[in-house]
Amino acid sequence: MKLGPCVKIYSSAFEVSITAVLAQCVATSSLFRRLSLLGTKRYYHNRILQFAGHVARMPMSWAPRQLLTSLVAHSRPVGCPQMTWGRALENLLASKGLSKEFKEWIVIARDRPKWRQQAHSKPKPPDA
Repeated sequence: MKLGPCVKIYSSAFEVSITAVLAQCVATSSLFRRLSLLGTKRYYHNRILQFAGHVARMPMSWAPRQLLTSLVAHSRPVGCPQMTWGRALENLLASKGLSKEFKEWIVIARDRPKWRQQAHSKPKPPDA
Protein backbone atom coordinates (compact mmCIF):
# COMPACT_ATOMS: atom_id res chain seq x y z
CA MET A 1 0.00 0.00 0.00
CA LYS A 2 1.42 3.33 -1.09
CA LEU A 3 0.99 6.37 1.14
CA GLY A 4 0.18 9.75 -0.35
CA PRO A 5 2.45 12.77 0.24
CA CYS A 6 0.05 14.34 2.77
CA VAL A 7 0.00 11.20 4.90
CA LYS A 8 3.80 11.03 4.87
CA ILE A 9 4.12 14.65 6.00
CA TYR A 10 1.49 14.18 8.69
CA SER A 11 3.06 10.98 10.04
CA SER A 12 6.54 12.53 10.13
CA ALA A 13 5.17 15.64 11.89
CA PHE A 14 3.37 13.39 14.38
CA GLU A 15 6.57 11.46 15.07
CA VAL A 16 8.47 14.70 15.59
CA SER A 17 5.83 16.08 17.98
CA ILE A 18 5.72 12.83 20.01
CA THR A 19 9.52 12.79 20.18
CA ALA A 20 9.54 16.41 21.38
CA VAL A 21 6.93 15.67 24.05
CA LEU A 22 8.82 12.63 25.29
CA ALA A 23 12.08 14.64 25.34
CA GLN A 24 10.47 17.28 27.58
CA CYS A 25 9.32 14.71 30.19
CA VAL A 26 6.54 16.97 31.45
CA ALA A 27 4.68 15.55 34.43
CA THR A 28 0.91 15.52 34.18
CA SER A 29 0.54 17.48 37.42
CA SER A 30 2.80 20.29 36.19
CA LEU A 31 0.97 20.36 32.86
CA PHE A 32 -2.39 20.67 34.65
CA ARG A 33 -0.96 23.46 36.79
CA ARG A 34 0.41 25.32 33.75
CA LEU A 35 -2.90 25.09 31.92
CA SER A 36 -4.99 25.82 35.06
CA LEU A 37 -6.80 22.50 34.74
CA LEU A 38 -8.23 20.34 37.48
CA GLY A 39 -7.55 16.62 37.72
CA THR A 40 -9.42 14.30 35.37
CA LYS A 41 -11.18 12.66 38.30
CA ARG A 42 -12.65 16.03 39.30
CA TYR A 43 -14.07 16.58 35.80
CA TYR A 44 -15.48 13.02 35.81
CA HIS A 45 -17.16 13.59 39.18
CA ASN A 46 -18.64 16.89 38.04
CA ARG A 47 -20.10 15.20 34.96
CA ILE A 48 -21.70 12.45 37.04
CA LEU A 49 -23.33 15.04 39.31
CA GLN A 50 -24.47 17.15 36.36
CA PHE A 51 -26.07 14.12 34.72
CA ALA A 52 -27.70 13.08 38.00
CA GLY A 53 -29.17 16.59 38.21
CA HIS A 54 -30.56 16.31 34.67
CA VAL A 55 -32.15 12.95 35.50
CA ALA A 56 -33.61 14.32 38.73
CA ARG A 57 -35.26 17.18 36.85
CA MET A 58 -36.79 14.90 34.19
CA PRO A 59 -40.44 13.92 34.47
CA MET A 60 -40.92 10.32 35.61
CA SER A 61 -42.65 9.54 32.29
CA TRP A 62 -39.37 9.93 30.38
CA ALA A 63 -37.48 6.71 29.60
CA PRO A 64 -34.03 7.84 30.89
CA ARG A 65 -35.55 8.74 34.24
CA GLN A 66 -37.39 5.43 34.46
CA LEU A 67 -34.26 3.44 33.57
CA LEU A 68 -31.86 5.27 35.87
CA THR A 69 -34.12 5.44 38.92
CA SER A 70 -35.59 1.94 38.75
CA LEU A 71 -34.52 -0.93 40.99
CA VAL A 72 -33.82 -4.47 39.85
CA ALA A 73 -35.02 -7.18 42.23
CA HIS A 74 -32.20 -9.61 41.37
CA SER A 75 -28.54 -9.56 42.31
CA ARG A 76 -25.92 -8.84 39.67
CA PRO A 77 -24.78 -11.83 37.58
CA VAL A 78 -21.32 -13.27 38.11
CA GLY A 79 -18.66 -11.40 36.14
CA CYS A 80 -20.51 -8.06 35.94
CA PRO A 81 -18.68 -4.88 36.93
CA GLN A 82 -19.15 -4.14 40.62
CA MET A 83 -18.91 -0.35 40.22
CA THR A 84 -22.20 0.69 38.67
CA TRP A 85 -23.30 4.22 37.80
CA GLY A 86 -25.52 4.21 40.89
CA ARG A 87 -22.71 3.13 43.21
CA ALA A 88 -20.37 5.73 41.72
CA LEU A 89 -23.05 8.36 42.33
CA GLU A 90 -23.56 7.18 45.93
CA ASN A 91 -19.81 7.38 46.64
CA LEU A 92 -19.65 10.82 45.09
CA LEU A 93 -22.64 12.10 47.07
CA ALA A 94 -21.01 10.83 50.26
CA SER A 95 -17.73 12.58 49.40
CA LYS A 96 -19.64 15.84 48.86
CA GLY A 97 -21.38 15.44 52.22
CA LEU A 98 -24.83 14.87 50.69
CA SER A 99 -27.29 12.18 51.67
CA LYS A 100 -27.31 9.00 49.59
CA GLU A 101 -31.07 8.80 49.95
CA PHE A 102 -32.71 9.52 46.61
CA LYS A 103 -35.59 11.49 48.10
CA GLU A 104 -33.16 13.83 49.89
CA TRP A 105 -30.61 14.65 47.18
CA ILE A 106 -33.24 14.93 44.45
CA VAL A 107 -34.70 17.96 46.27
CA ILE A 108 -31.36 19.76 45.96
CA ALA A 109 -30.88 18.52 42.37
CA ARG A 110 -34.18 20.06 41.26
CA ASP A 111 -32.82 23.47 42.25
CA ARG A 112 -30.41 23.88 39.32
CA PRO A 113 -28.21 26.73 40.68
CA LYS A 114 -27.80 25.03 44.06
CA TRP A 115 -27.02 21.69 42.41
CA ARG A 116 -24.47 23.30 40.10
CA GLN A 117 -22.76 24.81 43.14
CA GLN A 118 -22.66 21.36 44.77
CA ALA A 119 -21.34 19.73 41.60
CA HIS A 120 -18.44 22.16 41.29
CA SER A 121 -17.50 22.34 44.97
CA LYS A 122 -14.47 20.53 46.29
CA PRO A 123 -15.20 17.27 48.12
CA LYS A 124 -15.09 17.39 51.90
CA PRO A 125 -11.94 15.84 53.40
CA PRO A 126 -12.44 12.44 55.04
CA ASP A 127 -12.75 12.41 58.82
CA ALA A 128 -9.40 11.87 60.48
